[in-house]
Amino acid sequence: MSLRLLHLNACGLTAHAWKGGRLHREDGFATDDIAGFVRYLSIHSNKRFRLLLDIAEESLVTERIPRLRGVDRKTLIARRLAKRFPGSELSLTVPLGRSGDSEDILCAAISPPESVRPWLAALTGSEARIAGIHGCALLAGALRERLGETGSAGLLCTVEAGWVRQNWLVDGLPRFTRSMPLPSAEPAGIARSLVEESGRLQLFLLGQRLIRIDDPLEIDWLAPPALAGAIESAFREQKRPAIRIRVTDTFTAATRLRLPDPPQSTQCSDLLLAVLARRPPRLQYAPATLRAVDRLHRLKRLAYGIGLTAVAGGMLAAGWANQQAAAMRRDADSLTGAAATFAAERRTVLAGLTVLEMPADTLRARLAERDGLLRRQRTPDETWPAIARVLDRHPEITIDALEWKNADDAGATADSTQLLGRHRSSGTTPAPFRHFVDELALERTLNVRTIRSPDPADGGRFVLDIKRPASR
Repeated sequence: MSLRLLHLNACGLTAHAWKGGRLHREDGFATDDIAGFVRYLSIHSNKRFRLLLDIAEESLVTERIPRLRGVDRKTLIARRLAKRFPGSELSLTVPLGRSGDSEDILCAAISPPESVRPWLAALTGSEARIAGIHGCALLAGALRERLGETGSAGLLCTVEAGWVRQNWLVDGLPRFTRSMPLPSAEPAGIARSLVEESGRLQLFLLGQRLIRIDDPLEIDWLAPPALAGAIESAFREQKRPAIRIRVTDTFTAATRLRLPDPPQSTQCSDLLLAVLARRPPRLQYAPATLRAVDRLHRLKRLAYGIGLTAVAGGMLAAGWANQQAAAMRRDADSLTGAAATFAAERRTVLAGLTVLEMPADTLRARLAERDGLLRRQRTPDETWPAIARVLDRHPEITIDALEWKNADDAGATADSTQLLGRHRSSGTTPAPFRHFVDELALERTLNVRTIRSPDPADGGRFVLDIKRPASR
């Protein structure tokens, strides 16, 4: 991730790189070393920058305006900001809620910005990608929430080397902020001065009606390990029941923020930078004109990503089309080969056929006659099975031959079968033979006519004519 975090305070500016969830200090510049900062920007021209302003000129004011909308509301807010913070280009407003025909807004600004202008000029002059400009007061609510502190209102005090910043927070938004120098003394002396300052701050909050007289003041202290224990002991010795404190050292806070390694320094600003890198707040001071370069770069990256996606999609589509074309070519080659094989086999078959000395019309006529004869030809499929069923019931009858004759085309004669057989009984017309003939007549409505009765002198031979009407 190409993110650089810049920290500006009264001592100068320090540049940090955020890599792998760790904060790495890259360079530092004194208050008059603008040229060195410009050289640093030229080296990291393709990086994104977020600037944290840790200066005393951060101001917060609550304003009440009429309930307006659209252009009228924007115009009124712009006039109020110009009146409250004249000449400041780093300002913002936050709506706090509406009541009746009025609306409360929080106005915040870096004013006067003389100490910030040279650094901003260096950033804009080098066309750096400014992603945001943030203040410590606006980051205090996010830091307090990440540390696990609860309560809708409270005081967050961050102790740095030589000074302390106090932020009065309501629902995560700062309503009052100030910074004060610390005396040069031992940790115990510094802690006693902080206890006295807390008493004065409580009176100030009461005077501003930010707290009620019967409400205890809740203070969350964030300090280096060497000073955290001294602060807790000093408040315990003073026994102030109207003040409730919670003290957290910077190493414990780094653990709560889930930083992979403890910070190399014990400054609270490093924790604010970690919060800024991981989850930058929506509220920030940089106007749209200062963030134009970063927005343009992000749009270019987005367009580049869309272009790469389109190219990749086109390549995938082209690859799929090539595969389909190759498969179609293989199928075409297979069909061409099969057609060539069929043509060769056809030529071989035709070469082996006998050539008829007959015109084509005559051949077609002969084939038509053959088809007609095949359609008119009938078989004894029903007559002979019926005869076989009757013969199974008369074992005295022996069949010598069966002759089948088709009916003529005109329908004058029917399909007939001449049955030549022998009867082993005596007499010319024995009763078993008559039964046999009657059963044949009843089977499948056959017409049975006796051409020759059984003759014992001739071995009982007989001839029957069995007809079945031609089906139409």
